This record gives sequence, structure tokens and C-alpha cells, in this order.
Amino acid sequence: MGTLHCSNVEFATNPPIPSEIKVGVRFTPVPLQRWGINIPVIIRAGSAYSNSGNVDNAPLPTAMVRGHLDTGAHITVIDTSLAVHLGLKSTGIAQIRTAGGVRDASYFIIDLHFANSTLTPVINLSVASTDLGFNINRDLIGNPQSFGILIGRDVMASWNIVWSGPTSTVIIND
Repeated sequence: MGTLHCSNVEFATNPPIPSEIKVGVRFTPVPLQRWGINIPVIIRAGSAYSNSGNVDNAPLPTAMVRGHLDTGAHITVIDTSLAVHLGLKSTGIAQIRTAGGVRDASYFIIDLHFANSTLTPVINLSVASTDLGFNINRDLIGNPQSFGILIGRDVMASWNIVWSGPTSTVIIND
């Protein structure tokens, strides 16, 4: 069983605050209200396809991006430009429903790892692709307002998610 703790609380002062000084901390729900739950994930081609066409056994590209938990998404969806960047091979095309309407989408197989957590990775996950507005040159370095993958109910169905709005924290257990 793995766990991921997400919190938007950071304490860093330079110089350190002397111990005799009292410090008050205010928690706010604003980060969860504004951006929802975005967690760091590592994506690569699915293990089942990792050696397909990889003659010299070179390591396959990976990307660490933010994954956005989308309770409205039946399946997990990767940004098309991120799929191209990772060199993913399409396993087929089907229609998906998006906020912008019904679209044709390529499907891919990925391995999804959850950075900085003990959550169990999802191996050989079938995902659809669409334009999520992800920019490879800008967002791989950690733009907190951008995500490369929508994590759908196909992944979240095996999790227990506790959302604390007042403290803007989330705990996920599998």
C-alpha cells in the first residue's frame, strides 16, 4: 500500500527565525480551489512496448510532469505533444468526449509512476491523447499551473483520496 501527501505549506527563512519568536501559520483552501490536485508523475513508454523497435536497448525517454486528478475523466489522457516528445507509438484511434466535444484520439500504452510517493505505479496503462495546452519547452521544468496528463477514474478507482479544503492538503492511499 502506498501513500502520497500533497501540501502547499513551506517554511523557509534566511536567516532562521529565532526560537523565542512566535510564528503564526494560516492555512488557506485557495491552492486546491484554484488548481485542483496536481501531483508530480513520471511517464514513459509502457513496459510491454519498451523494446519494440529499440534495437540498441537504449533507455527510453521519460518525463516528469504534473498530473491533474480529473474526477470527470473516465480514462487517463496524455497531452499529444508530450506523447510525441516521449516517442510513444499509437495503439489505435477512437473517439473520446472532452470538454470541447467529441474528438478522435490516439491511444498509447504508458507506465505511470508517482514521484515522491510510495503509491504503486500503474504499468501498461492505456491512455488517450488530446491537446491539454502542455508546452514541452516550458512545462517540463515545473510550471505549477500546467499539467501533461489528466489522471482519470481508471487510475483513481483503486485509491482512497482525502481532500482537506481548509488546509489545502490531500492524502492518497492505494
